[in-house]
Amino acid sequence: MDFSNPSYLVLIISLVIGLGGLLVRVALLSSHPSVKDPSPPRIPLIKALVYSYTLGMLPWKKESARLHKLVYLRGVLLHLGIFASIVLLWVSLFVDIKSLSGTIAFSPFLGLGFLAGLAAVIARIVDRNLRSLNRPDDFVSLVLVTLMVLSAFGYVLDITSREVFWGVVSAMLLYLPFSKIPHVAYFFFAKNVYAVYFGRRGVMPAPKRPA
Repeated sequence: MDFSNPSYLVLIISLVIGLGGLLVRVALLSSHPSVKDPSPPRIPLIKALVYSYTLGMLPWKKESARLHKLVYLRGVLLHLGIFASIVLLWVSLFVDIKSLSGTIAFSPFLGLGFLAGLAAVIARIVDRNLRSLNRPDDFVSLVLVTLMVLSAFGYVLDITSREVFWGVVSAMLLYLPFSKIPHVAYFFFAKNVYAVYFGRRGVMPAPKRPA
């Protein structure tokens, strides 16, 4: 940890603001009264949760993914790139990853993640349907996370510095509490709701019909 480095200090402040804002939004979401389901569970909740986080996430189990396979693949690649960037960020807080062997293994995930993000940005510009639904936050959030993946990619390949990577991440973190980026946390709420309100009722997966 180098507190004498201005970029490091900015990053730490951004982490506190960004993650603090995320926690506040999650707390507000958690405080909402849940709808009581009086129906008796048809399958154990743990079984429903396992399905929700595994087979229920497969593309052929989701209509939107099944009908838009390339968009689904693009999303998977982008999120893999984001995950790799986050791992590198936490490592870079303690050591310059350029001094570590093996970090080059992250480059395929980062490179493909950046291309997927770039494709998503272009789609939001040229696709008439997406453009009509697009809001400034949708575009800004996507651009920021794509730039984060790109800066991580450049950092791993020794094209850009750690400070450039930190600067892009700091901008994303400062914007995080006011954006749609916190869906990274809402994902878990959605999967739990999916399990409770569909899985335990035996609706998802669809029960087998008697022959």
